[in-house]
Amino acid sequence: MYHFLKEHPTETIILRIRNGEHSKDFLETIKTYLAPDSRRGDRIARHLYSRHAKDGTVPTLGELRGKVLILQDFKTSPAGLYGLPWGPDTISNYDHEIAPGTHFLVRKWNGVKSHLSKAPQPGSNKLRITHTTASTGVHPIDIAARNSPHVGMNNLLGQYLKDNEGGCFGIVVMDFPGKLLVDLIVKLNKYQAPELPSLHFDSTDTYTASEDARET
Repeated sequence: MYHFLKEHPTETIILRIRNGEHSKDFLETIKTYLAPDSRRGDRIARHLYSRHAKDGTVPTLGELRGKVLILQDFKTSPAGLYGLPWGPDTISNYDHEIAPGTHFLVRKWNGVKSHLSKAPQPGSNKLRITHTTASTGVHPIDIAARNSPHVGMNNLLGQYLKDNEGGCFGIVVMDFPGKLLVDLIVKLNKYQAPELPSLHFDSTDTYTASEDARET
């Protein structure tokens, strides 16, 4: 991660850390890696976005460039000791797991679209995260890139973004995104992107990474 940020100082890494078993060993391990005043901790601290532990404000992308933002999905005292505390006051998250069988894709997409379409409340400072991914009971590439009987999540997302529905989308987590899908997101970010060619939506799934990616 540090090498990536050194090579790309205008980028940022957002890292969610969660404690699945709520064990004391987990917190001790985190402390070993992230506590200051140690060789390892001081090295990591140089790359982390830091703020006062009681500050639950979501930083801007400009503030995060060249840094790692930890989404702290585990409890500490005070809350948010190592990063932005994960909770309903700071995060608006959609991560519904898809059930076994790709016939649940439509239900998954409806949830994704609903979350993307919600306009932020005036004065809201929540970080919005929408997962289009699947990991339970199906192969992620089947959900991202399928064409029949329903088009994949990447095609659905690409068409949605192409139509420019909604406004601020926040973070969209995807599997196997292709160049066209990435270009659409960059364009919506208005990040000095060159004017993109006319976009055509069809069943070839050009919103998904190449066939080589399916074999990895």
